[in-house]
Amino acid sequence: MSGLVTESTSGQNRAKRHISLQIVAKTATDDHWVIDVIEDGTLFLQDVHVTDPLTPDQTSTCRWYLEQYVQSSPFAGGKAREAEMHLKEYPLRLLSQLPLRRILRPHLEVAAYQLADSVLLSIEVIEDEEGRSANSIHGLLWETLEDSELWDHPSWEVVVHRSIKPCTSDAGSNPHRISPFKCGNGKSEFNVLLVVARDLTHNPSLYSDVDASVATNALLQIQKGLGETNGKIQLNVEIVRPGTLAAFREHLQRAGNGYFHLVHFDMHGRVGLRKGTASKAAFLYFSDPKSQETRPVPGHSVASILGKHNVPFAVLNSCESARASTADDANIAAQFLKHGVRGTIGMPFKIASSAAAIFLEHFYRALLLGHVSFPVAAAAGRKALRLRPIRPTRYGLQLPLRDHFVAVAYGCHGILDYPTLASTVFHTAQRLSPVPPFPPKDSPIGREFDVLRLEKLLVQNRIVYLSGVYGVGKTAFLDYAALMWKSTHFVDAAVSVNFGMQEGLSPHGFSMNILQQLCSQVKSVPAVSARSDDVNTINETIESILSKINAVVFVEGLETAPIYPIPDCLGAEWTAEIAPCLRMLLRIAKDTSRTGRCYVVFAHRRLNPHPDLEDLVGHQFRASQYNLSGLDMPDALDLSYKILQASGEDTQQWRGPPMASERHPAIGKCSLSFVRRLAAPATAQNTMAVVLLSFASGSFYIETRPTASPSGGFQSSQGTRPFVWVHPPKSHILALPVQQLLA
Repeated sequence: MSGLVTESTSGQNRAKRHISLQIVAKTATDDHWVIDVIEDGTLFLQDVHVTDPLTPDQTSTCRWYLEQYVQSSPFAGGKAREAEMHLKEYPLRLLSQLPLRRILRPHLEVAAYQLADSVLLSIEVIEDEEGRSANSIHGLLWETLEDSELWDHPSWEVVVHRSIKPCTSDAGSNPHRISPFKCGNGKSEFNVLLVVARDLTHNPSLYSDVDASVATNALLQIQKGLGETNGKIQLNVEIVRPGTLAAFREHLQRAGNGYFHLVHFDMHGRVGLRKGTASKAAFLYFSDPKSQETRPVPGHSVASILGKHNVPFAVLNSCESARASTADDANIAAQFLKHGVRGTIGMPFKIASSAAAIFLEHFYRALLLGHVSFPVAAAAGRKALRLRPIRPTRYGLQLPLRDHFVAVAYGCHGILDYPTLASTVFHTAQRLSPVPPFPPKDSPIGREFDVLRLEKLLVQNRIVYLSGVYGVGKTAFLDYAALMWKSTHFVDAAVSVNFGMQEGLSPHGFSMNILQQLCSQVKSVPAVSARSDDVNTINETIESILSKINAVVFVEGLETAPIYPIPDCLGAEWTAEIAPCLRMLLRIAKDTSRTGRCYVVFAHRRLNPHPDLEDLVGHQFRASQYNLSGLDMPDALDLSYKILQASGEDTQQWRGPPMASERHPAIGKCSLSFVRRLAAPATAQNTMAVVLLSFASGSFYIETRPTASPSGGFQSSQGTRPFVWVHPPKSHILALPVQQLLA
């Protein structure tokens, strides 16, 4: 019998009916499954034969559609429409084999006369561990049944969740609920550990790889929302740095068993052959501690670590992390359940970054702001994807994608409790306050991998020399990195001193600037007069603060400071006074015995450190250097379209990518029409726009500016006329009049 509960919506009681269906797989062959259907604990159908609604060729087409259409082939509309047709018909074909409508007809007839009532249908797909085969029932796309239009009633809400029995978790009667720790301030703590890993040997495009910051941004967005709305839950987010298996294990050990409620794996997954055998297994790709590459770790090994440290829930936005159509060990999500994890979210397909961002935002929003259970929060994320099907693709296009079923939830076998469903996010989400975006919309584009690389260097060396040509965006990049690191507790304070923006900065002003920034970010600091003229006293105070906290100090614009005396007598006094503070910062950074960790980043236009700089700070950078290069083509185009759209250009009217042009040798393969589109709005508004374009021949830095020229470059003799400065790699700077490009 179905249950009846009530919930209050806008002051009115609203009846909510709950119906539970369990689809239990009994046996499997190469081409079909034999299942039973149980309604509210009563066997309703027995020995029903179910086959995959898709043929192998159709499955291949749909996989291409989900994994490559938006990411790399947005103009293959014919093949995409074919896949969309298959996916649209998929749930109908599935229901034609399972007479679920016949089971639910009495409820539908009652609901037809009670439109004000909401019907909650939970569908649990169960597979017995002992009867599992390579052809798993979990290989079917059960989440496509969540579309309420299938059930001919506007108030039906459907939650699909998967389980494997027996469940090894000792969660008791309610395994789907997350129980935050109670704090003395009346709040509850929810602790999340995030593990991010990517192959850093190359820069993937925005559309060929899941954004390396998608999980971080989703969690920090919810954290910011909880803080600003004074919610009852305090979200603590910690990140494993670097994302190696050893660092992951050590982080869990330091925290202690049961400290983390959830571990989120933001890394690649793959199903492959187990070494030395013909059987398939799933792997997660952690960072390699000795290189910029990743290394595969068997899913069952990671599951064992989670079980050992009593982690109850896990999220994997890894491709193929829940692929259930190959072999027993190929489904990482199922492996986690076998080792005691109570709930897991995995991806049987590669998911686009934009889709992952939508799903994760609404999943965590429902879980932490809506206070719903794990599988219901997953259904909320899928519903958000269903309601927001438009995905950004290359060349500024926006395309619909039917991918709402890609994220699947596995959990312990058990009926969802009524209170869980009664507080479902489908109603509560409408009453939640809007969550502010993170990171800010003006954050740099295409720098997520650069942040990971810089993090890895800092963890290994603590002192890094960051280089980058004029206009590449070093300051914006470091501001973005500081925001990320403070929000995820990598550092407690981030200090930035930019000599290029603070002309005439004295040694006293340099030290005082650092101290003032530290004091504004640290609650308790040693007493010192803000007007103190004693540089030594200021430096001692800085050292005292840095010995107790984790901090990063950015020293930028040194190319404008007088540290390179020409002749030797010029700048000698200035460098002699500033050197003690710089050397003190480096001494603290190198001292691993201190409680606090200090990281120092020197940012400079020069590719290699000047010998005078190394003499000044008393440090040889050698292996701790990182060059911030120009953006790759897809990210550069994305930035370009962003600039154009902000200037009023309707890029949706464009019918394809910019065509190559050889009309001007300085631009090479850059489309002249594209440069015209870029230059016109920028110069019309008399604003500066920077676009970094990468081609086969190298990187071009194109910027429109109303006055002056890049430092050390060709000086225009035509006053304030706007020019487009084209910086070919390893060559001189060419100044092209905008009027020539717009002609």
